[in-house]
Amino acid sequence: MRAHLLVLGAVTACGLGKGSVDAEWQVAGERHEVTTEGAAGWCAASAMILVEGTEGDRAVGVHWHYDSLAPAVHQLEPPTSADSAVTGASAAIRYVHLDEVRGYRSLAGELTVRAIDSATVSGSVTAVMHRVGESDTTVLAMTFDRVPLVADSTLCVAPKAAPDTLAPTPATEP
Repeated sequence: MRAHLLVLGAVTACGLGKGSVDAEWQVAGERHEVTTEGAAGWCAASAMILVEGTEGDRAVGVHWHYDSLAPAVHQLEPPTSADSAVTGASAAIRYVHLDEVRGYRSLAGELTVRAIDSATVSGSVTAVMHRVGESDTTVLAMTFDRVPLVADSTLCVAPKAAPDTLAPTPATEP
């Protein structure tokens, strides 16, 4: 019994299963922030990782493609379409201002993955973000610490068919 209590105490002290995402940005003199538990999904087939945090009507996220689960620095760039073969990284912000949902996407910046293994990921993002459909920009500062990695099949993008590949034709009945 005493051994069980010691193990339970050690697990509780380590805070297993919980990771954090902290982000802040400023628009027109108004400071916005997200401080919440983080979520991270990954797909080995597409070599993609997504870390995100959502708090109320505010959300931040960063995704990148990786060669290996090792600490690295990635340059942020504008996001590409979901079905493209991208090798870079990008970040996004979404929040509600009055009755309008505002979205920002990365123009440039840096993602630093400090620690990563098959269970958790930690790192930081500093990025210049551009508001979708508008001309204004802001700077995103985001950190994520010991965010649990879980397999996420929605991140597994099916490869595009080669341009010379014909679409299958429906079978005809005799």
